[in-house]
Amino acid sequence: MSADFGCPTTGKCTLAFSCVLDSDEILVVLNLDTADRNDYVFVDPAFSTHNQTMTDLLTGRRHTVEERKPGLFAVRVPLATREMAILKRQ
Repeated sequence: MSADFGCPTTGKCTLAFSCVLDSDEILVVLNLDTADRNDYVFVDPAFSTHNQTMTDLLTGRRHTVEERKPGLFAVRVPLATREMAILKRQ
């Protein structure tokens, strides 16, 4: 799994982090690249599980949580160049 993470030194990547607020996880995702990206971002399995929906609070787009590996859940977040998303479980 360490191959999935690294420092964004080239700017050609997706930067993501989450904040846990009580029983909710807020996922912030930024496309730092000058090209469109369509990456998976891992979520905390304590808050989001397979087939749950996360909604982008900026655009209203919905994203479905998938089980990528046993016990590891992620959401695919397609972003245009320099676009960002703020996702919350619904």
